[in-house]
Amino acid sequence: MSTTETNRQPLQDLLIADPLHMRYLPGHGRRLVVSFSGVGIDRSRVPQPEFFRTASGGGANHVVFVADAARCWLNAPDMAEQITDTVLALRDRIGAEEIVAIGNSMGGTMALMLAPRIGFDRTVALAPQFSVHPDVVPDENRWPHARRKITEYRFRQVEDLPPEGSVTYLLHGDDDEELRHALKFQRSPLYDHYIFPQYGHRLARRLRRFRHLDRMMRWAIGGRRRRFRNYCRDIGVLTRREFEAARQGKDGAGQGDTPLAAPPG
Repeated sequence: MSTTETNRQPLQDLLIADPLHMRYLPGHGRRLVVSFSGVGIDRSRVPQPEFFRTASGGGANHVVFVADAARCWLNAPDMAEQITDTVLALRDRIGAEEIVAIGNSMGGTMALMLAPRIGFDRTVALAPQFSVHPDVVPDENRWPHARRKITEYRFRQVEDLPPEGSVTYLLHGDDDEELRHALKFQRSPLYDHYIFPQYGHRLARRLRRFRHLDRMMRWAIGGRRRRFRNYCRDIGVLTRREFEAARQGKDGAGQGDTPLAAPPG
């Protein structure tokens, strides 16, 4: 494996098969975290690794950083198979006892689409798209430079549910651009779906700014589902059911107008 230097720790090139870039950060524990990058800002560069510190857990977790230079939402030929085979082979090689996926925006969508194939124990998807297919979301106008290059949709939408026994966190803001995706996801006990009042697509960035992100991601990755849920309640985040009831004027109408509180303690 070749090595890529970052301003944090060196990453090993696990698989570079343009447009797919997979890099590996070794850990000393039994958990493998797969971090999927979003579209990024600079179209001329491969999307940078995301959630570096949180995914690593201070070196406890092995981490694979997945970047799609084509920004194709997993629709490039063989991309899903390449990611699946590489992650499962690494799991076997390092003896990982669980696999956790995290992703932001496009990265969250990729994680959700791959969950049934790879069998993630937990998945955390921040501001994921349900689909970018024009027939499924005809009013979606973002990322035109990337979407118009998709000539064949192997993954039309997030259709298959995650495996039984897993936990999937869906985190969305409550503006119109986010809700057009959030409300298309199935209602399922396999989804812990949260709506963040007065947050938009830059959900991860704002959660980090207000000192919520690191602790929430740490609890989700570590399997502390109840702690995650209680924290969301304490800072004013709504479950999807609560949000939809509020929109209909039932049981807590108006909750969605309240901004999130500062971190407790």
